[in-house]
Amino acid sequence: MLELLAPAGSPEAVTAAIQAGADAVYLGYGDFNARRNAKNFSLEELASAVSYCHVRGAKVYLTLNTLVTDRELPAAAQVAAQAAEVGVDAVLIQDLGVLRMLRQAAPGLAVHGSTQLTVHSLDGVRRCAELGMSRVVLSRELSRDAIEHICLHSPIEIETFVHGALCMCYSGQCYFSSVIGGRSGNRGLCAQPCRLKYGWGRRADGNPLSLRDMSLAGYIQDLKKVGVKCLKIEGRMKRPEYVSVVAGVYARAIREDREPTDQELRDLEAAFSRQGFTDGYYLDQKGPDMFGVREETPEPRELFAQARSQYQSGELPRVDVTFYAMVRPGEPVQVGVKDGEGRVATAAGPVPERARTRPLTAEAVEKQLARTGGTPYRCAGARSLVEKGL
Repeated sequence: MLELLAPAGSPEAVTAAIQAGADAVYLGYGDFNARRNAKNFSLEELASAVSYCHVRGAKVYLTLNTLVTDRELPAAAQVAAQAAEVGVDAVLIQDLGVLRMLRQAAPGLAVHGSTQLTVHSLDGVRRCAELGMSRVVLSRELSRDAIEHICLHSPIEIETFVHGALCMCYSGQCYFSSVIGGRSGNRGLCAQPCRLKYGWGRRADGNPLSLRDMSLAGYIQDLKKVGVKCLKIEGRMKRPEYVSVVAGVYARAIREDREPTDQELRDLEAAFSRQGFTDGYYLDQKGPDMFGVREETPEPRELFAQARSQYQSGELPRVDVTFYAMVRPGEPVQVGVKDGEGRVATAAGPVPERARTRPLTAEAVEKQLARTGGTPYRCAGARSLVEKGL
């Protein structure tokens, strides 16, 4: 089953992603993540996010994916140790020195290679595996054939971006922001100068470096077929409503084993686009039509209002559980529930009485047990033993 990984630049975005159906979120804590200008998380918020996700069967990946100086390593080690203590499922890294540090500070923590590593070949993936990584996020510039070749021979899991902003430069290799304004993308402070206007002489009348956002919404089944493990949505700087809309479209398509509908594709474009989307890299058809800018368009208020209502007031049933009940004379009513990993919870009720008019039936008990609305749980089955006349 494909994993859908959604961005979470704030605690509210965590809720938005999970309630939309994402299987995991990636977020930043501390000063060593590639989106330091996102709201990011305090330690208390990180622990709360991990708890929220784990209760709902979802995972949390921490971005520790900037280049780190020698004197910063102790602070990075502290971040890693704290993340491991609160139960983060994996850490994304760019700096191989950080990887070595993780083996000492948090030896039990899974490590994923960030797209900032610019892993674009099978040799790169194999090297990451040798270094102990369990997953690699491939460069966004790879074609479908290149992704398929890597997946076919990779010893570890492969994750690819499917939606969101594209850099003009190769992932992890851009120094434009650093050169112009001292804000390095490899230090989490990219000022996005590629989005500005440029031109000749005194005229800055074009956007020659601004790529459209990528969208592979029409290739979900294809990516599954070639062996990709995880589909990743970009956007930790985006608002929670955007996360809800985009994650919702991809989650429904994955769950229902289909591609998005025409209306869902329109919703993706309304949520955010730069004069539409591009699949140029995936199809290996690079050219001028990959470029675009963000136009001044009205906010999709109704779409965002629906998204906000859905994640603020709803609870998506996503964890399958099985219920059991036993109703026998002279004994307290017994009820149990079991999840897919074998964890069990039980409760006891009052001793049943003899029925005066209508006796309780197994069907009635199981119908009541199946009512899990308002909780993260989904009834996958109910079995009961109900003796007659109670």
